[in-house]
Order: sequence, then structure tokens, then C-alpha cells
Amino acid sequence: MGDSPVFGTDSSNYITIAPVRDGPAGTFRHAVSVNIPKKRTIPLTHGRFEVQRILTWDHSNDVIYFLGVPEGKPGELHLYRVSSVPPRTGATLPPPVCITCVKEPPPTSPPYLTLDESIYKFKKGKQSQSREAFGKKMKFCPLGNWEDDDEDTVITTPAPRKRKKQKQKLIEKEPPCLYHNAWFSSNSQYFVLECLGPGVPTSQLYKNSMPKPKLIMWLQNNTKLRERVSRMAMPQIKTFPVQISGGYQAHVRLHLPPGLREDEITRYPLVVQVYGGPGSQLVTERWRVDWNTFLTGNKDFIIAQIDGRGSGGQGHQLLHKVYYKLGSVEVADQLEVT
Repeated sequence: MGDSPVFGTDSSNYITIAPVRDGPAGTFRHAVSVNIPKKRTIPLTHGRFEVQRILTWDHSNDVIYFLGVPEGKPGELHLYRVSSVPPRTGATLPPPVCITCVKEPPPTSPPYLTLDESIYKFKKGKQSQSREAFGKKMKFCPLGNWEDDDEDTVITTPAPRKRKKQKQKLIEKEPPCLYHNAWFSSNSQYFVLECLGPGVPTSQLYKNSMPKPKLIMWLQNNTKLRERVSRMAMPQIKTFPVQISGGYQAHVRLHLPPGLREDEITRYPLVVQVYGGPGSQLVTERWRVDWNTFLTGNKDFIIAQIDGRGSGGQGHQLLHKVYYKLGSVEVADQLEVT
């Protein structure tokens, strides 16, 4: 849907994305409710974060679901929920509920199970399995034992002690999910949640319930791909902000060779991936294996990606710095950071 309006049941009002001012920080993309007969627009969200895409309007619970970029973390993308009922005049807007955000420090729950941590429970070395969301005819299969390329294969579960070791191994290797996408059913009762990074992508099916969705099943966990990637020498990733002209911050990501050690003095060739189109973002938490991965992992190159003025996810004030200035400020930011 993106910026396309989502209409109510009587088609007299709709919800869309529009710029909303937040004081000196400028305007940000937010969800607004538009009453057509009264020609009135009321914000549903407000703050220094951005609404990227409106996913669905759950009329039964009077809430909308959207993908948003949290404040200060333009590389992340999370699933949010907020009330669709416009507030009264002068009332404070309630903050949206982030459904997929990870607590800091990251919780010790299994990877990608932040919505329903009851699927795995360990007490004194024993495992209790939650089967409520799976139905009577479905068998419980732990994350590490799913196979998706052979439907005739009978999936068996190892002993509880072995399962516990596998769970601990996954926790060590898999980072928390920070980049999401979601697809809702027409009645908003079910949705597919895709975890797109920074780890290997996965997808799950959820039943939409309040206050927290319930996991029904894993649709894809890419076990074989995860195991294969774990045996490869992948680049080291470093992401950090850099102060640039105008009081802004550029977000920088370095892809470093697997064998690089910071305590050693070694020269490596540097390649800067240059692109600063309006609203574009190179520095995100989305998982990728591309040409940069090859150059870094096989040829010992260092790849730099820079999101400066003109990039998305940080409000219109930074985005519009390239207005009538294409090829100037974004190039200056690339040179200044490098």
C-alpha cells in the first residue's frame, strides 16, 4: 500500500501518510486520519521517527498496523500498532506500540521469537513445549530441525538435552531481527512476518490478537542456508554515525575483510559505494550477499557505504537538502566522510 490511502468501512474517512512537523527538527512522515466530509486532517502518530508504509486497518480493534523507522536508527524497520481513533482536540497522542522491537540489551529468548517467547521454555534442564498455536494435527518442530526441501522426509526431534544445546548455539550466532516486512490478510486476523536482517531471512505466520500476536507456525527458517553461511568467512560489519557539515550526522557502514585485526597495521584498498539519490538508503540492517560481500570476503577490499544529506529515514529536513542541489551536498558528504 505504501502512501496509498486506506479507507474506512463507510468510505467517509481514510488513513494515509503525510508530513507532520516536530518543532525545530522539521517534518517527518506520519500516519494521519482524513475526514472527507469535514475536510479535516488529524495526525495519529507524532515524533522524530518515520512511518514507511501503512499495512492494514483493523476495524474490529480500531487500530492500524504500519512499518516504521525508530528514532535515531534509520537502518532499522519494525512493525508498529497505533489507535485509528483520532484524539480529541488538545489531547496528547498515545505513542505507537512497537511489536517487533528488541529490548536493549537483547533478550535471551530464542532468535526471532520476540512476539511469542512461550514457544520455548526451559526449567532446570527440562523443556516444556507450547503447542497451543500449532493445532492438534501439527507436530512441534524446534527451529534447528526444520527442513524445507523434501516434503517426504519425516522430521524427528532429538532428546531434550540436545535441543537445549542447539537453542544455545543459535542464540550465540543469530542476531536479533532489526529489519522486517509484513503481509496481512484481508480481514487483518492473520499476518506473515518476514525477518529480513541482519541475520539470514526467515518468515512466520501469526494470528493477530491483542495485546500480542500469537505465533502459529514457521513458514521458512532457511536452516540449510544459515548452516552454510556459518561455515563461510563473512565480512565484518561496522556501523557508526559521523558528524558532517550543517550539524547533521551521516550513517556509515564499513564492510571489513574477515581476517582484519584492528591491532595490526595493514593497508587495504578502499572502495566507496557512491549513491545519494533522494530518499535512498544504503546503510540498513537488511541481510545481503552481493558484490560487496565478494570483494570483501575474497579480495580483501574494504567497502564503505555512506548515507548523508538526501537519504531517507531521518525526516524531511535531511531529505530535502538536495532539493534543487542534486550532485552537490550529497557528493560533499561522501568526500567529507571519506
